[in-house]
Amino acid sequence: GILRNIASPLNTLGFHRHSKLKMLPTEMIHLHALQQLYINDCKNIEELPHEVTQRLHSLKELDIVGSDKFKLSSGFQYLTCLETLAIGSCSDVEGFHEALQHMSTLKSLTLSDLQNLEYLPECIGNLTLLHEINIYQCPKLSCLPKSIQHISGLEILSIHGCPELEKRCQKEIGEDWSIIARVKYIDIQNDGLIHGGHGGGYFEADAGFLWTSL
Repeated sequence: GILRNIASPLNTLGFHRHSKLKMLPTEMIHLHALQQLYINDCKNIEELPHEVTQRLHSLKELDIVGSDKFKLSSGFQYLTCLETLAIGSCSDVEGFHEALQHMSTLKSLTLSDLQNLEYLPECIGNLTLLHEINIYQCPKLSCLPKSIQHISGLEILSIHGCPELEKRCQKEIGEDWSIIARVKYIDIQNDGLIHGGHGGGYFEADAGFLWTSL
């Protein structure tokens, strides 16, 4: 198998341009110390199988980019130690599985270039440790789940390249503004500088830096 020469204490693992790979290799069940997993440009990988994800007890960071056939399946429910999740350029992703709610330690969520993503589930409100949400180039995503207002620790929200969502999140006048107004730092692509309802800082969209004010 692909991992036949890999030692168990491995902390970081990446798959890059494995065109024939449809699922993660089952040998990964022995990688109990794995903390970071990167899947890049593996066009045919379809999902994260249960038999693998339920053994990845130490996984803290997962990046999946450029996997056209990938879908967010129920296997995600076992990633209960995950802190950072980034998914990009996966054209088959239309929504998130309810398994997302079991990822209770998630702190950062980044979604980019998901051209067919239409919705985020209401269960995202159960992710009480979520600190940062970044949404880039998801043109079909037209609104945020109302439960996002219940994520008390959410401090950073960035939305770029999502025309309908940007309109709904316009300060004071957008339909979704009321559910994000308490977020400390908000960056909406076409709105320049935006303070959250209780913000002590702002993003400068053109520069791409975070500035804080005392």
